[in-house]
Amino acid sequence: MGFLNNSSITIDAVLTKLGKEKLASGNPLGITQFGCSDDQIDYSLWNPGNTGGSDQYGQAIEDLPMLESPVLGVQAFRYTLGTGQDNLLANPYLVLDATLYNLKYSGDKQGIETIKPQTGNFNGNEQYFFYVSNNAGFNFSPGGKAIDQRKLEAPLPQLEREEAMVIGPASHLEIWPISTDTTLVTSITVEGATTGARNNIRVTALPNN
Repeated sequence: MGFLNNSSITIDAVLTKLGKEKLASGNPLGITQFGCSDDQIDYSLWNPGNTGGSDQYGQAIEDLPMLESPVLGVQAFRYTLGTGQDNLLANPYLVLDATLYNLKYSGDKQGIETIKPQTGNFNGNEQYFFYVSNNAGFNFSPGGKAIDQRKLEAPLPQLEREEAMVIGPASHLEIWPISTDTTLVTSITVEGATTGARNNIRVTALPNN
């Protein structure tokens, strides 16, 4: 969700698929918490030389336009408030072997790529959440987690069947494409289940021909 402007307390909220299902069935949303970030803030606009006085130093920042509400917060909230470990000199960070993958169908469960994150500045074994922005055209298999495989079968790349999905917590994620005659693209945000450290991956399914 996001504030529409700073002249009134108005909030623009976009419901996820689960939220829409709850409303349609007459059930309350059950919102218990929310997250905040400052992705859209350009702090270089802070101007202590503003002749209007200290109350006006941040005027240019306050006048910045707000981002539209994202369906998946982790896709937009790169800089969030969170709870970390005590006595750390540096925040944990996510290490990935690659952030760009180009996949091409070569048979059932062929051409599999494995996304295996690691967390720096963290003492311990961490599991991860994988936030997929669009699952159409891709198959997934999480490592270290029992899951109903039918929920991970890739739908056809048709607009009405595309949807975001969350996989995890898991130690790693295997991904492979379906047979396609068009280029399909998705993004995956990887988040440490304990540390909240994040990184982003772009995956492209190339056409067979």
